[in-house]
Amino acid sequence: MACSFQSAADLRPGQLIRHSWGYGMTLNDFAVILETTGKSVIAQRIGSTWVSGEPGFTGRVKANPADKFGKPFRLFIRPSSSERFFLRGSYPYCEGREDKQLGNFYPTTADEEHYENHMD
Repeated sequence: MACSFQSAADLRPGQLIRHSWGYGMTLNDFAVILETTGKSVIAQRIGSTWVSGEPGFTGRVKANPADKFGKPFRLFIRPSSSERFFLRGSYPYCEGREDKQLGNFYPTTADEEHYENHMD
């Protein structure tokens, strides 16, 4: 999967996106684009499914588009290298809380596996 969006056509409702973060661990936050507005998109968080390893510890995860949660949020389209771009903005990263963090989101698919490590 591409590490950035190649064109505005890639930003469409239903497109899955991912932000990977952590210090001493690797966490993945997934979302789905609900609508595009020209300079930004509206997205909503979705859950993930463990596909290997030990859930809550170390393994591989995939986006779970059927598991939407939280309130929609806005991400802004930002330029990247080689005429590509990514999505950036504050988003609710902890379900059931109002806490937000700044993240860079890139395209993913429901079949793409991502490394996750909850061990600090």
